[in-house]
Parts: sequence; structure tokens; C-alpha cells
Amino acid sequence: MINDPYLAFCKALERIPEAVPAPYNWATIPSPLSVVWMAYAYMLDEFARELANSINMFAANVRRLSAWSSVVPMFDENEKLRVTHEFIETLAAHALLSPYVIKSRFAFAVAHLSHQANRATNQYWTDDFPLDRKINLDTFEQYAEHWKYYREFKKTFDTINNEDFIRNTDNFRHIYNHRFSPRIVIGQTTFVTRSVSPSGIEYGFGWREAFQLPLIVNWLSRERDHCMSTFGEFRKLVCEQLEAIGEYSVTPGQ
Repeated sequence: MINDPYLAFCKALERIPEAVPAPYNWATIPSPLSVVWMAYAYMLDEFARELANSINMFAANVRRLSAWSSVVPMFDENEKLRVTHEFIETLAAHALLSPYVIKSRFAFAVAHLSHQANRATNQYWTDDFPLDRKINLDTFEQYAEHWKYYREFKKTFDTINNEDFIRNTDNFRHIYNHRFSPRIVIGQTTFVTRSVSPSGIEYGFGWREAFQLPLIVNWLSRERDHCMSTFGEFRKLVCEQLEAIGEYSVTPGQ
């Protein structure tokens, strides 16, 4: 039995290095800037900051889960239940949901920014962008695909929350929101499953074991790295757009 499980966690956390954070304040907005680019400038300021916040929080949560993973095996069953209820379950659930959230935020940001930046490369530009509630993971491609750095961004973007992660986590995000997801560390769910076979409706009986922290940390460490790489490509795409905006802004008559 551990006298103070949280103290054991804190000591373990000190031994785990922090990830290199996604940076802030890296974009240089052309100056002076016409009022027509105000939307782009304000969107970029918010989107770049909030993407970095999301990724850095995700990385910090993966680090915390890694520390818990190293000390949980030392706990007895009562201690495991207590720390899971007090600390681990909410932390792990939030971290497992984060890849989809971050991917969606990348898509939202790139869609909006590319639409605005296209004004600099398309003399027939019109404000035909959908309302925010209709933007999804597929929206940004039609607005961003002609930018040079789009393809590299798309490659890394597609690694986040991809089919491997969804399969490994039993589609945790979807099940968590719509059914009863696997427990974390301790407990079972899904005692009855219903399926359709050629012979008709079938019921299966059993259970799904809880996700264990070493597996969760392994899955999420890869997702953290994918998010960091995608942020790097996002920066290149934005810098390309800012260069085009700068050239447009100094063109006589603009």
C-alpha cells in the first residue's frame, strides 16, 4: 500500500520530460494591412493561439497519464479505484477525445484562413464560405488545395485520429458520446452485444475489460507527435498565405 498515491504520482511526473511545446506568436502579419484583411488577421491570432493551447494541454495530459502509468501497478485494488475515480478517469477520457477535437480545430482554422487568403490569389474571389456550423473535416480541402504547402499539411493532418487509432481505442470517442465506453484502469462494460447474422439476430454475453494506462499512453504519445507535426505544417501553410497577402497589399490600387 502506498501512503500517499498522489505524492508518488508527483515524484514520477518530475522524472518525465515535458514535450517541446507548440509555439506562440510566430506569425508576422504584413503591415500596414488593408481593412479587407482584418478578418484573416484576427482569425489567425485566435486560431494559432488556441491550436497551440489545445496541443500543449494534450501533451501535458499525456505526460500526466505516463506518470500515473508508472505508479498505478504499486497500488492495491482500493487505491487503484480511488485514484482512478479522483484523477485518472477524467484525465484519460479527455485525452482520448483530444485527437478528434484537435483535428477538427485544424480543419476549421485552415478552412477559414484559406478562404480569406484566397482573396490574394483569385481576382474573382467571392465570400461563398459556409456558416460555421456546417464546416466539417472535408470543408477545408476545396479552399486550401491550391496552396503549395497544403499537401504536406494534409499528409500530417490525416495521421491524427486515423483508422489505426480509432481501431486501437475501439472507437472510444464515438462510444463514449453515444453508448458506454470501456472503463479506465479498473472495471468492465459491454456485458451484452447484439448483432445480425445470416441466421438472424444474435446476442453475445461477456464483457470488455478496462483500458490499461500503458496502452493508452502508447496510443496517445503517437497522437501527440502527429498533432505537433501537423502544427508545424500548419505554420508553413499560414506563412505562405501571409506572403501572398503581403504581396497583394503592396500592389498599386489595392
